[in-house]
Amino acid sequence: MSTNNKQLQVGENSIPIEALDLHGNAFNLEAFKGTKVLITFIRSTSCIYCLARYKALKRRAKKLQDKGIRLVFVVAATKEEILKNVELEENEIIVIPDPEQKVYGDYGIEISEDIMPKFWKSPMLVLKTTFEPKVSGDSDLNNMPSLLPVNIIIDENQKMERIHYGKYLGDHIPIDEI
Repeated sequence: MSTNNKQLQVGENSIPIEALDLHGNAFNLEAFKGTKVLITFIRSTSCIYCLARYKALKRRAKKLQDKGIRLVFVVAATKEEILKNVELEENEIIVIPDPEQKVYGDYGIEISEDIMPKFWKSPMLVLKTTFEPKVSGDSDLNNMPSLLPVNIIIDENQKMERIHYGKYLGDHIPIDEI
């Protein structure tokens, strides 16, 4: 994992991503030139905040794709961990397991030392996800990497158009602003 403190800047070229997706297919970000891409970095699908974001975007994935926006999730977990909470299906969302946090490191996204106080800054999301179907697997926040969410919109020319560093778990670009 990178210890680079450099925050990404709007207008910079996107950083190449070459990885295997959840289906084992090769993913190359450069193949999406000409298309907007929302990259969402999350800790795990066992994290209720992360899973809530995934489900919210999954419900809107077709509409976003119709607007020319592809959705990519980079998850700091193994394929097996992800599959405990996400069905393996062909859909409009590309999921990239990144248990070694290589893509995180390439993008300079670091572990947060102070994540637990930030956990409580989104109580409405806690309530909302509490009443959704239970997350399977280990949802103990202490067993997951201390990563806050990051959202990056890559424009059609592979430039970073918008970058949002979450200040607490569940802090993302509002869906209606995508």
